[in-house]
Amino acid sequence: MKGYLKVLNPLVATAVLLVGIVYLLAFTSRTTATHRFDAVCPAIGAQTSIRLPNQTMISAEISCRPRGLSTGLMNRNTLPANRGMLFIYQKSGDHRHWMYHCSLPLDMVWLDAGKHVLEIQNDVPPCQSGIPFACPTYGTTKEAKYVLELNAGIVSAARLKMRDLLDFSVPGEKL
Repeated sequence: MKGYLKVLNPLVATAVLLVGIVYLLAFTSRTTATHRFDAVCPAIGAQTSIRLPNQTMISAEISCRPRGLSTGLMNRNTLPANRGMLFIYQKSGDHRHWMYHCSLPLDMVWLDAGKHVLEIQNDVPPCQSGIPFACPTYGTTKEAKYVLELNAGIVSAARLKMRDLLDFSVPGEKL
């Protein structure tokens, strides 16, 4: 029996590792294949001001390049008050987000091309797992062009709701 375990343990570990790699490749290839770099994407570190319907102003870092779209707020320990990240996708679609390596609880807001709220996920907890495929994904089945990530609690405090219009512009973005 011990002989089988010596052979079986490395095989199981290898199988788990391969499943994890396949999952990451599938997630990454889906993200980069549908969100190729667009020449109108603002420079890395660019920001925009977003006015919520209750007049709250959010300063949001813009993320529109493949690497930024796949990493977002990962590995950040803090997010200052009234700050966030605005993900801009080249094409509208079902853009799912996850909390792998994200240590902050977040509010996530999906917006259509007209900047109307399609979906809200309040107080999304960080994923405690070190295994990527063990972390849930969040999203909408509607056609979203933008996703806004904020500190947890901002959406409730601002009383943001479905179909609300957010006011912002992105330098160089095609309309």
